[in-house]
Amino acid sequence: MTDRSDNSLRLAEQLRTTALKNLGRSTESHRSAITGRFVTGRFARSYPAASTTETVGGSESSTTSRSARTGRFVKKSRKV
Repeated sequence: MTDRSDNSLRLAEQLRTTALKNLGRSTESHRSAITGRFVTGRFARSYPAASTTETVGGSESSTTSRSARTGRFVKKSRKV
């Protein structure tokens, strides 16, 4: 009996996720395979850039950010 209830709960969750994706309200953040941009506008507004930071030299830090809205890369340098 427990296996049936587990399976029905799993199926219900899959149906819910599929319905949300079809409505454009995906619960998962994902990028388009073609453009590399974020697919959901909600995620793009919440996280305006996906950033990586690396230290260049001793006192400088260089950050390359990709804008979630435009998909363009922006490089910023600053002294630490």
